[in-house]
Amino acid sequence: MSAPAPSPRDRQVRVASFVLVTLVGLWLLWPIPLGHPPLSKDHTVHLTRIWAWADVLAHGAPRGWSEVWFFGTPIGEVYPILGDALVVLLRVCSIGLLDWHQAYALGFTVVFVSQGWALLRLGRMCGLGPLPGLVAALLCLCDAGAYREGGWIYTVDYGVWPQTLANTLTWLGLGEAMLAADCDDARPRAAAIGRAALAFGGALLAHPITLVVLALCVPLAIASGLRTRARLVPTVVAFAIALLLGLGLAAWWVWPMGGMRMWMVSYGWLWQPLSWMVDQAQRGHLIQGMPMAVSSLVAVGVVAVAIFGNPAARVFAACGVLLWLWTAEDTLWDLRLDLVSPAFGQMQWQRFLIACKPGLLLAAGAAIGLAWRAVLGGLRRGGPARIAGIALGLVGVGMLAWCVRDSAEVMSKLAVGAPQVAYDPEDPSLTDDYAALAQWLDAKRRAEGDVRWRVMVAAPRNLHWFMDMPVRTGVPMYKAGFTPGDNFVHKPEADTPALLDRLDVRYVVTRRGSVRDAVVVERFGALKLWERKRWAPQGSARLLGTGALEVLQDDPGRGIVQLRVTGTAPDTRLVFDIAGYPRWQLEHDGREVTWVETPAVGDGPDATIAERRSGALRGGKAEGDDGTEPTLIAAPARDGLWTLRYRVWGGKDVLALAISLLAAAVTILLRVRSRRFDLADRIDLALEIAGGGGNPRQGPPRRPWLRPWMVAAAAVLAVAAWAMKVRSGHQRERTQAIGWVDDGIAEVNGAHAGPLKTDMLVHPAVLLQPSRVRPRPDGSAPTRPATQVRFPAVTLTERLTGWFALDDDAAKMRPEGRHTLVIELSDGQGGWITIFDRKVPHGPGRQWLDLPTDAAAGTTVDLRVRIESDGLAPPELGFDLDLGAPKGP
Repeated sequence: MSAPAPSPRDRQVRVASFVLVTLVGLWLLWPIPLGHPPLSKDHTVHLTRIWAWADVLAHGAPRGWSEVWFFGTPIGEVYPILGDALVVLLRVCSIGLLDWHQAYALGFTVVFVSQGWALLRLGRMCGLGPLPGLVAALLCLCDAGAYREGGWIYTVDYGVWPQTLANTLTWLGLGEAMLAADCDDARPRAAAIGRAALAFGGALLAHPITLVVLALCVPLAIASGLRTRARLVPTVVAFAIALLLGLGLAAWWVWPMGGMRMWMVSYGWLWQPLSWMVDQAQRGHLIQGMPMAVSSLVAVGVVAVAIFGNPAARVFAACGVLLWLWTAEDTLWDLRLDLVSPAFGQMQWQRFLIACKPGLLLAAGAAIGLAWRAVLGGLRRGGPARIAGIALGLVGVGMLAWCVRDSAEVMSKLAVGAPQVAYDPEDPSLTDDYAALAQWLDAKRRAEGDVRWRVMVAAPRNLHWFMDMPVRTGVPMYKAGFTPGDNFVHKPEADTPALLDRLDVRYVVTRRGSVRDAVVVERFGALKLWERKRWAPQGSARLLGTGALEVLQDDPGRGIVQLRVTGTAPDTRLVFDIAGYPRWQLEHDGREVTWVETPAVGDGPDATIAERRSGALRGGKAEGDDGTEPTLIAAPARDGLWTLRYRVWGGKDVLALAISLLAAAVTILLRVRSRRFDLADRIDLALEIAGGGGNPRQGPPRRPWLRPWMVAAAAVLAVAAWAMKVRSGHQRERTQAIGWVDDGIAEVNGAHAGPLKTDMLVHPAVLLQPSRVRPRPDGSAPTRPATQVRFPAVTLTERLTGWFALDDDAAKMRPEGRHTLVIELSDGQGGWITIFDRKVPHGPGRQWLDLPTDAAAGTTVDLRVRIESDGLAPPELGFDLDLGAPKGP
């Protein structure tokens, strides 16, 4: 049955709750809702990417190429686009009344406050009135959060808000799908399915983490949300239709994006072990930044909902707990998900804490709702029940007061509610200086017309006040240092002269530093504008070797570079100062030519499209690309006409768009009544047939089309597929040191098999994780016992290969200890022969081993890896060796 229409009082309560949540959100963000953009950390990067995508859209394409950063970057494809689309829509709808900064401010406001709006709606599904949603919404908006854990710090201060938008829509979709599953009336059910599909589709367009969250939560929602066995068919069908339509709606972007995943940078980061998370929870912090009072209320709510909650409340709490558990490092390793798909080694696992928060906060709100219901029930019954109800109500009020006090303390300490709307809060004059600089650069660009040049700024990782320079001036820029907000793999960070030459860097902006081989051409308050002496105008292409090049058309931003080459020699090479990406098609005299990626500087090896697509180049340098990675498009040069063209549309793109258009049409039909065709009635009829309820036109079927054993069989097949992938991966690892240790063949003292983050990926390795020790009274570090791993009966080849590495994060910090790695072979007489003895350099990245075994080649020996560590806190170290298959079964 459909839900009864809300009473006038219910409507008033809903409006009041909506207004309160909206006002709290606006108050926290003030003055951003007035059009003052947030300018901390990543915000200016997002704004520039949105501006670049709008330029592509203005030329009639959903995706394209922009020269705004690096050696160019794909726009509208490798970074989620829903948040960008919201800002573009606001800008367009304002008919020019809003500039880009104002449109961004309003779009960000909508994303932030919509968290509360969604929780209000989800809270009503808990069947406890407005309290669960209201409490959850206010706790969510006031959440301080932490780095990579959402809340104010990550969403507002760091400016990482696309996942917040995806999270809001994912949870909203789950709620709408549950409404559809629990509804017996055809039209309300179809409407709820349509809303769920729109939410799922939007979430997929907002952030790809949605795929993993849905894969985890939908089966759990179906299992824990069932009221009776009879609801199985409508529940499964409702979720299936909503998911298929959501995937279809997002297919036009998700499918092409998935094909480009090897051209997306890896950010593989593990979170803490589950034991650490449980220990922190026992100390009163389920999640970093979550006050003890809120964590306690969440814990009470999860238990209360499990016992007294309705199916929707149980689903929300269960999904929240599952995502919290999923975040732990143990998940990847115990399930060996790295063997199932390399993508699991590229994820930032800590970000799943963002995904779990709505479910946990709804459980906290449900605890208050249950307490209030108990109060009302006790007051109606009287006697001891009244006393118990009043006592429970006082406990609830006390918990809320505790939450308010603790949250207020954390908010005050972490400046929640004080967004940065100045380029530098400690130097207000920077705003005017920067405006003058932007005006000068804009005038320079207009005066010189088609001359290509770029502006560079060197800055630390999270300092980006200058990154909206292209929006203000139209001038491409380059940041020497990490640039967030763009997932393209070709993101150089170095500032070597050779790399800056290739990037067309003409000007360098500094506040305090100086620039070598450059002169100051203008000053704008504290800002200095330097012009590099060695800069000279150049085109997008050049020849390495004999020959001449005539540029006929040079507009990479519009997807076309055309030139004529003459006088080449057999070894002449044509290089485009444009980053490699599969949509670039190179033609010579009308025939397609295969190109490779070549380093921008240095003489490193090339990479083919096939090599990159295979995953051979997956990962990266923890300290950033210095220009020596395969990057630029290159091919052997021959005389003739050369054309480099960016293909916006391919067969896959057209098919994906057709799927999205079909899904959109079906979603619209869910809300349309027609005498000839009523999709809601067709779904109702399908449910009757699938559930065994009968078809009046064909007679009742003997058995339901969908039965519980079929769902169970699907789950078994999924587990079997996982087991087969893991088993296959284990077979591959049998020849590695990691496999010998994991299978218990090696004799281990002080090490274990586990995941190591190195080269921006999570790799299985034999791990040494030294604990921090206290210094001796004289300040020196105590002696540590050596770690030893002995591999018995290894049959050696002529070379022993492998690698060792420090954890990326630890390697970038100041060293508090060192390791010495020793590899030894048994000599058959009780002694050991050392074939490798070296101090492990303190730096990120794998160190490759290729050791001659000399006379021992072809023999079977014991191999020992000995690691001697010193210092108070030596960094985490991992290694792996190619040992061959062990002896025996």
